[in-house]
Amino acid sequence: MSPVASGFVKRLILRPQCSGTWLPGEDGRPQAESKWSLIKRYMTKKTRYDAVVVLRYIAELNELTSLALCCYPWDDWRLFKRSAPFVDAAFTAHGSRLRRIALNIPLEGLEGVLLLSVPALEELHLTLRIVFLTTDPDTILPSLVDFIHRHSSSLNTLEVDTPKPLVNPSSLYRNLSQLPRLTKLSISHPLERFLSHESTGIDIFLKNNRHTLVELRFHLYHPVAYYPPPPDAFFSHPIFEVAFPLLEVLHLGLCRWSNNSEASVKDNLSRCLASFGNSGSLTKLAILECVLRLEQLQAILFVVGERTPSSDVCKYIYTSLMATFSRRSRAKLPCSTS
Repeated sequence: MSPVASGFVKRLILRPQCSGTWLPGEDGRPQAESKWSLIKRYMTKKTRYDAVVVLRYIAELNELTSLALCCYPWDDWRLFKRSAPFVDAAFTAHGSRLRRIALNIPLEGLEGVLLLSVPALEELHLTLRIVFLTTDPDTILPSLVDFIHRHSSSLNTLEVDTPKPLVNPSSLYRNLSQLPRLTKLSISHPLERFLSHESTGIDIFLKNNRHTLVELRFHLYHPVAYYPPPPDAFFSHPIFEVAFPLLEVLHLGLCRWSNNSEASVKDNLSRCLASFGNSGSLTKLAILECVLRLEQLQAILFVVGERTPSSDVCKYIYTSLMATFSRRSRAKLPCSTS
């Protein structure tokens, strides 16, 4: 990579276990590729690069401000573990400039990363999952809490994605204190954990940061086949009682209830929105997964519009019925549909 080209690279996605480099084996010598690795490389037409060359390329990225470190469930975890030099090189060379970090790697791989300092960090995106069933997340999450607290003076955006119920992130949320600059928060959570009798800790974290949040995105991961809980029980969760005085953007990914629950869904959702946006600051609203009829939608938007009389409430309401609304029906909505 030429110096001119490297000066334009601001974002780097690092998947060192898939880079085609010679990674050291257990004895320190280069590890030969398996037949399946050779087949995959032939099919994707990837070129083999020497590890030293790749490390030098990483160090030359003088304008790098965003780094994503990825090891997906289908990646080779053993190769990722042996790729520590790539990760260390990236953070050593650019840690002082990085403003955005995405850690889409198993909790087992966080140990070294969480010891690093990224003084200008503004955005942190986390995926919480494990490789081995014997891993206890509660032994790793405290280090993650410490990492977030060390960067709280600059951190303004936090995304926590927990795709599987194997990881219980409640200790993370319970132990995170107020983050003074946090304005954007995104939480994706497994439905099974949300409905558990154990505290999720999310409501505690929301209460600690409710005075600074401007944007909140909350989404639930559903099993392939699931029966949603009764709306009254679902909306009794304490997160729906938190008020956000500065909230402007709200995205809610909920459940898909049957027609028999329509009235209860409308009443509970209206109450929830009245609590979340009670200051009149809400300008953008998204409701996903939850199917609403036209009259339900009108009633809910009336609640939001009534509390934001001077705002143009933009609705990104994704339901299976939106496509069937006629132009005349849209005109009757109490708020703009643009």
